[in-house]
Amino acid sequence: MRNYLLLAAWFLLSCLSPVASIAQKKVIVVLGSSTAEGVGVTNPDSAYVRIVEHYYHNLGLIDTIYDLAVSGFTTYYAMPNSYVAPPDRPAHSWGFNVTSALALNPDVVLVNFPTNDIVDGYATSEYLSNLHTIYDSVIAAGKICYVTTTQPLDNEPVDTLEILRADRDSILNEFGAYSIDFFDPLMASDSLTINPLYYLDGTHVNSAGHRVLAQTVINANILDIMPLALSLTSFSALSEQQDALISWTEVLEDPNTVFEIQRSADGSVFSAIGEVKGQATAGLGSGGVLGGSTTQGIGSTQTLSYSWTDKSPLNGRSFYRLKITEGTNEAYSRVASISRSALVPGIGSIYTANGSGLFTADITIGNDQTVVLSVFNSAGGIVWQQAATIVAPLTKVSVDMTRFAKGVYFLQVMGANGGKTVKSFPDF
Repeated sequence: MRNYLLLAAWFLLSCLSPVASIAQKKVIVVLGSSTAEGVGVTNPDSAYVRIVEHYYHNLGLIDTIYDLAVSGFTTYYAMPNSYVAPPDRPAHSWGFNVTSALALNPDVVLVNFPTNDIVDGYATSEYLSNLHTIYDSVIAAGKICYVTTTQPLDNEPVDTLEILRADRDSILNEFGAYSIDFFDPLMASDSLTINPLYYLDGTHVNSAGHRVLAQTVINANILDIMPLALSLTSFSALSEQQDALISWTEVLEDPNTVFEIQRSADGSVFSAIGEVKGQATAGLGSGGVLGGSTTQGIGSTQTLSYSWTDKSPLNGRSFYRLKITEGTNEAYSRVASISRSALVPGIGSIYTANGSGLFTADITIGNDQTVVLSVFNSAGGIVWQQAATIVAPLTKVSVDMTRFAKGVYFLQVMGANGGKTVKSFPDF
């Protein structure tokens, strides 16, 4: 348990010491709960925040990371000073909230509240709303904010695990490039629980799990340490029968750009499996093909599209990222993943905006076709059904669940050939 008096004194000294003393080095502040505090490691230097700190410190970019995370905290503790909590919710915690974080004049604020809100029974709508309030407070101050997703747990009801997975998808959808997926890298290949390699006590992960989270943050390149002329506008991995289709779009491509496709079995250690030269390098016109990629359009301000097919995804889950090289500069994309066991048509993320009753499902498919979408309740009864035309490789389909009782439901997609895919999701 932390000594709050000592932390308060440390915070005051931090505020009194001019941040300018760090010269041009950047400042990172972390808000969060037990994972960000480092619970689960015997050596404090093995905590993911400290690993990230050492990584950037060795590059000469920071002196320290201010870690304001406290075990047991929910998003309510990190709300700004101006926020008035409902009567049955905790008030903000001065010294550990977003107002205190901004007082340290950070360049980047990392927000990491992965499970406590959901386990404490808070609605997804208030959880996402709180994350938005914290995020918006940072953005309004002219700073950069990254929001991590939920994490898998053990020893929790299936309904809770489903909510954590659905909230992961909602966070990734709402915060886009400024979200970091902490769920998939820690998840077991055959369930929504913690991968046994990272298991500690059913709630927290061990030192190996912290190393995975650290690498995930480093992969997100939160300090933009080697800016490229190119701007990656999307990156995805989709199942196509037993293949994986890796797709990305970008603008402002440098003439010497090279994309290296990398794959990992655990989301941490990656190896190269393919390479695609940039269109400006290749000199291709519209619709050209190079190295398994499909390209459309040429011009530094136009959106350029690429795709590359992995014909041999790993058994279970495969994680993918891009290593982007422009001359001597390098950067990495965010990480995307697929499961080899996914059927066609497949169901990717099922997410909701601010916990509303309107759900969006990402339906993946190898070729355009008409499918039948069905939603079943936990008793196996059909509560909603309709036909829909799905355009390859992905079509978003919305399902209005506001008229149905809260609980766990199952979305089934049946293709033209009778093949079926089913995925559960919670109606909040």
